[in-house]
Amino acid sequence: MAKVDIYLLPNKKTKVTWEQGYSIVEGENNATEIGVRYPPGYADSPLARRYAYMRNAKGEYAAQELFGSGATKTFTLPASMTYAGTTTIVFYSESENEKIVWMPVEIPIAATHMDYKKVATASEDVLQKAIKAVEELREFLKQKKE
Repeated sequence: MAKVDIYLLPNKKTKVTWEQGYSIVEGENNATEIGVRYPPGYADSPLARRYAYMRNAKGEYAAQELFGSGATKTFTLPASMTYAGTTTIVFYSESENEKIVWMPVEIPIAATHMDYKKVATASEDVLQKAIKAVEELREFLKQKKE
């Protein structure tokens, strides 16, 4: 499981750290854990609502409510947000009096490296089986016509 830690700074900027050796791959569902650390004052206020808006590489949106006590909130990235390209996440904290928005975080999503359809069609044994099946079909149709 890939792990991304995002620190929301008091100046509304963000700091992102990745667990080394992992990447987020297109189509993964809940395989990436994102930890969000709110700065003091935004983390534990019972009046504050904390959430994130996400936009995937196709331009589709999703929202994630961030519940729980403590400064760090965690959630997993759904498959709908893992299209090859970049997923952008914007974090918010909102109360009756104010709404705080942090700088967007861009999460790169890697394309699946293996095109299994191409591999199957390029496989010699698959091609031989397909040719044999076509020959058998032709022979069957030929016998039906006679």
